[in-house]
Amino acid sequence: MSKKISLIIIILALIIGFGGGYLLGLIQQKSEEGIITFPKTNIIQSWSAVAEGVVSEILNRTLTLTSNGDTLSIPVKEGSIITRIIFNQEIKTSETQEVNFEDIKIGDEVSISVELKPDGKIESTGLIILP
Repeated sequence: MSKKISLIIIILALIIGFGGGYLLGLIQQKSEEGIITFPKTNIIQSWSAVAEGVVSEILNRTLTLTSNGDTLSIPVKEGSIITRIIFNQEIKTSETQEVNFEDIKIGDEVSISVELKPDGKIESTGLIILP
């Protein structure tokens, strides 16, 4: 009888151990959602992406974009090329015009080319103010 009890205790301990490990794994995975990780290599220096949204805040040279309930603050580095697309309704054409950072206004819809650095920072490489 004591062998049977010992076996049951060992089986319960294993079930609890595996179950606890599984739950800890889920908690760890949940806490890392939204974090971008880079492969461990010196070959990849940055990753490129495009961020699009409506400018909801401008602080110094940092734009906060809002889209579908999410917000993201992106610093716009000096020397970034900033372009406005101007749509001509009469002749149904568009043209681009290079503008200054100061021409960006809250409520503008923008598309920002960004580089994702290995340290997790985002750096702008160009910005388009959409019509």
